[in-house]
Amino acid sequence: MIISRLATLAAFVLLCIAGANAPLLAQDGRQVEQGSSPTVYKIEALDNGTGQEPPRLFLDTPMGLIESFMVAGERGDWDRATAALDYADIERSEAQVDRQRLAAQLYHLMNHTVAIDWAALPDRPDAMDIDASSKNPMAGVSRRSLSIAMLELGDRRVPIRLSRVQEPGGEPVWVFSRQTVANVPALYDRYGPTQFEKMLPAPLREQAAWTLAWWELIVLPLVLIVAALAGLLTYLGIRRLREGRDEDTKIGGVLQAIHLPVTLLAFAGTFALVRNSVLRLSGPAKDLLDPFQLILVIAAILGMALAA
Repeated sequence: MIISRLATLAAFVLLCIAGANAPLLAQDGRQVEQGSSPTVYKIEALDNGTGQEPPRLFLDTPMGLIESFMVAGERGDWDRATAALDYADIERSEAQVDRQRLAAQLYHLMNHTVAIDWAALPDRPDAMDIDASSKNPMAGVSRRSLSIAMLELGDRRVPIRLSRVQEPGGEPVWVFSRQTVANVPALYDRYGPTQFEKMLPAPLREQAAWTLAWWELIVLPLVLIVAALAGLLTYLGIRRLREGRDEDTKIGGVLQAIHLPVTLLAFAGTFALVRNSVLRLSGPAKDLLDPFQLILVIAAILGMALAA
């Protein structure tokens, strides 16, 4: 009996030791080797680039990664740009992957959708924020994962994330995380150029300010003009209905009460409809226009509710 209990105890101890030595799962879902530290994900192999030549990007810091990737994208050097992406998840899900095409799509997102905060990008290998306030819990803390943007995708928000990884015998490098790369096709479908934009001349598609292209700077005032015309026509239409009607009557009183709210709703509704059909705004422009559009709609609805 005693020998049996000892054998059971020994088996349990061996099982615990084996579990402790098993590969650990990193914060971003990557399988890492034992010995991974808070400063780097230790991985079995880094699946970046095209394999034709060594990476020629500066991957030692988050700042170096983003700067060199954007320069490669500006030059259309997609073979070089692929070194910034970890294709591990993509390779598992698809047999044929155009790595250069994915790099080009990610560059479009970074250039036209993400408002890069260059001042907040760490230029240290450990991504430590030495300028942060002492009240910031991340002040003076080394990081191996860094989120630089959040984009809406369906009913959720997905991050554009950088990860610091190290394969056996190699130096730690920063890359776009494999989860981010796996989300690129869906994000590009959501934020990529529309058929209308693809028909425009290349100079008009270049970035002008914030995340807006030149054509968007031209079209946005036109959208406001169209919305204003819709509001004006609505205002004139209701005014004509009011003519010849005594405001003391029920219909006359209702028309008087809803005159301005319906005009405002026509302006806001037309602006939202045309904007969502033609423009795919993001970044600061979207953050500015979304509240403006929402305030107009709420004001119009409240006006009609009070008039009821």
